[in-house]
Amino acid sequence: MILHYLLALPDPAETKSRTPRSPVAAKRRMSLMLLTQLEDDDDRLNPSLFNLVDLILTSTESKNPQTVIAALKLITVILSKNHSYAVGTLLKAVDIHIKEPQRTVGALNAEMEAYLSLAISLAEEIGVDEAYDSHVKDTLALLENHPCSLRLLALPNIGTSNTDYLAVDGPRDVDLHHLIPEDPLLKSLLELLLRFLTNDVETNLGLTEAFVTLGACAQLRLEGWLAVEPSKYQFTPVSDQGGGIETEDDYLVNMARASRQPSWAIQHTPSLLACLQSLQSQLDQLRTNVPDFDQHVANRKQAFRVHEDISEAMKSTPTQPQSTRRSVELPPGTWTPQIPKHVLDSSSTPSRSQSPRGRKEGLDLRHTPTASPAPSSKLGSQTLVSSPAPSRTLSPIPRVQQRQITLMADVFSNLAEIADAEALKKRIKFQRLQGGREIKLVHSKTFEPTKERSDAIASVNGETEDEDDIGEASLSHIITNVVILQEFILELVALLQVRASLFNEVKFT
Repeated sequence: MILHYLLALPDPAETKSRTPRSPVAAKRRMSLMLLTQLEDDDDRLNPSLFNLVDLILTSTESKNPQTVIAALKLITVILSKNHSYAVGTLLKAVDIHIKEPQRTVGALNAEMEAYLSLAISLAEEIGVDEAYDSHVKDTLALLENHPCSLRLLALPNIGTSNTDYLAVDGPRDVDLHHLIPEDPLLKSLLELLLRFLTNDVETNLGLTEAFVTLGACAQLRLEGWLAVEPSKYQFTPVSDQGGGIETEDDYLVNMARASRQPSWAIQHTPSLLACLQSLQSQLDQLRTNVPDFDQHVANRKQAFRVHEDISEAMKSTPTQPQSTRRSVELPPGTWTPQIPKHVLDSSSTPSRSQSPRGRKEGLDLRHTPTASPAPSSKLGSQTLVSSPAPSRTLSPIPRVQQRQITLMADVFSNLAEIADAEALKKRIKFQRLQGGREIKLVHSKTFEPTKERSDAIASVNGETEDEDDIGEASLSHIITNVVILQEFILELVALLQVRASLFNEVKFT
């Protein structure tokens, strides 16, 4: 009822089939409505509704990050829990009547290779295999739990045609559909993605989750925005292999043709891939201006990996029950200072801002080779020499937990030292002319977040602040967003692979 009202959907009773009116009665009713219609729009009893879709699209364009984050969370909830309500309202889609897959397995491999090469070029290959394995498992669980996947994954001929749990709870059943290129929601999400490097972390986490949730619908085709349209494939010319071949050989020939990896023109690149390539060009400009940029990214990935390893180790450590009698029986000198409970809770349960993915699993870069031995060696030396002096307290703490707490404190101090580095405090500005999609780095010797300098740059270029769209962030903030961006691209690759195998979305012959 709430979604019917907020999305301004028609009443189900009005959509039922009824006896059609005669042409004379229909014209008479229309004439009466025109005669009784008021001239002033303010005096009308039934004004045009400003529904939830308008509110969401307006909120995604807001300058307030909290408003944008709330809109992205609402988009994710509607797409994941009530996708049938989103089709035709929040998503401008067109139904598809051809159910056979048109994409080939060779095209799938080419698309996955394009996204993977893009992810590796952003933040190197360290930890990509382990992270991708984690994303595949998460994506499989996401697709299986989506409401639109129930009918496709249900076993045939088991007598479930009359059951209610397979019915899609919405105004109508969700059929095969694809997004139109002018979809307002997709445009708003791509606009936020273009500013990924300067967005705050919470906005980027909500944005990536909205994209993944959008692609999780089994009835929504990926062609056009995430994958390439099959009609735009370009294959290299090959010699004719179909002359005078038996039936079995024809099948093998068709398999070989479907396995060919096509190419596509630049103008036919999927909109999401084109937007990610634009972000790659922004990072290429940044690498030419910031020395050791790749090393900074590797250190940040290592910091997240160490934090995840320690958090998982602390969670897996069994807690030992403490009793007053045992504390009395302990020999002198074996007790350690008691750590406050809020310190232990904060160290064992990291907040969402500390996790690049922003989800339950966080950044999964465990058991990966480190890119820079400096932080780890420094961390190990600090751990060996740091040991609290023995003293008496009211309750003891196990030595394993004591070492974990000391190691956690060393990690946070190490991260604080990295965050306080002067090079990472440098402010980077990105500039984009109104009406264009390309974002360029503002070349200057110093990056100062002052309004006077922004006005000076605009006056030198003969442009005003209203004519330019400028985004600004610190180098440390941009590096964190680069790590999040690589994880997001790996999620997209996992989404392509799992959907193709789970829903049979590609053809092999």
